[in-house]
Amino acid sequence: MWTDPLLEIRTVWQPICDLRSEDIWGYEALTRGPAGTPWEMPAALFELARFERREPELEEAMRRMGMQSAMRDLPQGAVLFANADARFASPTVNPGGRFWPTGRTVLEISERSPLFDEPEALKAQVAAWRAQGYRIALDDFGSGYAGQTALLAVRPDVIKIDAKLVTGIAQDPWRQAMVLSIVRVATALDIAVIAEGIETETERDELEAMGVRFGQGYLFGRPEVTPRGGRLLEQEDAAGPEREALLCAAMPRQGAAYAVDRGRRIVCWNEGAAQLAEMKAPDVVGKTCWLSGLDHRDAFGVRLCFFACPLEATLRTGKPHLGVVSMRVRGAERRWVAMRAAPVRDGEGNIVGAVETFAPSRAPQDIAESELQRDAAARGASRQPS
Repeated sequence: MWTDPLLEIRTVWQPICDLRSEDIWGYEALTRGPAGTPWEMPAALFELARFERREPELEEAMRRMGMQSAMRDLPQGAVLFANADARFASPTVNPGGRFWPTGRTVLEISERSPLFDEPEALKAQVAAWRAQGYRIALDDFGSGYAGQTALLAVRPDVIKIDAKLVTGIAQDPWRQAMVLSIVRVATALDIAVIAEGIETETERDELEAMGVRFGQGYLFGRPEVTPRGGRLLEQEDAAGPEREALLCAAMPRQGAAYAVDRGRRIVCWNEGAAQLAEMKAPDVVGKTCWLSGLDHRDAFGVRLCFFACPLEATLRTGKPHLGVVSMRVRGAERRWVAMRAAPVRDGEGNIVGAVETFAPSRAPQDIAESELQRDAAARGASRQPS
């Protein structure tokens, strides 16, 4: 009896683990065709879809099947990793479905994607996904020619190092040097790193020593219809009622301020913030902080990516940070504000989130003076003997 392989796909799950504890951080949704057929593996399945010009249909079926499986099989609190092809996703369409929390969903874009030949279209799609609350991963990093172009276009929250750089890394100084360079860039930009294709304890130990925190591969589990069980990594980004109460209690009574949890989700937004930013609490509470319309800049006026704002620096270091911010509200004239982020801790000293206060600033003058100081310092450094 004739069957359609594209209508008989199934989702399998592979765990992503902390390299040191082997606690499970999340699971990647992988697609398989009908078991025992030539289309069981994804390469053959996608080749069939391309041949029949049904790639958008396959992408939609993968999302639908993956979401159904996630809701049925994944433990609450896990992070869902799902492949996404921006060629077939409208910015108005929720690519992960309505049910699994967007804050716990990471959409993976492969470095091999032809979308990197259309960087502006890719940036628009990534921005649309972020506006829905998703995090973005750059998959297969180190496998293609895109490299730095891909990193700049996507500005990912997660980098997944391609398995070709991982296999045999303990015995290969070239692979070690390449992975170490990726880790250094990721560390500087506060990007999480996952090494793919780990099959041996030696590879795991080498990667951990280099500063890679997460791993995926047969050492931790093969792709299975029923996800591998185990202890979930304690999530830093979930703020329950008690933590939300702490964050809201830390809000100042006067001025413009908002509070976020460790997942960068806004949990409190006061009246001062509503007036200054012209956004009411119902419009922003529950969304990630970089969606609040703030264009973060450093003390020199240099535009920073959203993961390098004062708030992010505070969450990462546990120390207060200052910043200069330009803000445009609904197409109005750009206004300038000064921002201060401070950590919020629980009774045991653990950081549960941060509060950021902001107020009008004479930032244009501040930036001009800072640029003069920076240029003078740079000229002075260039005159120093080498």
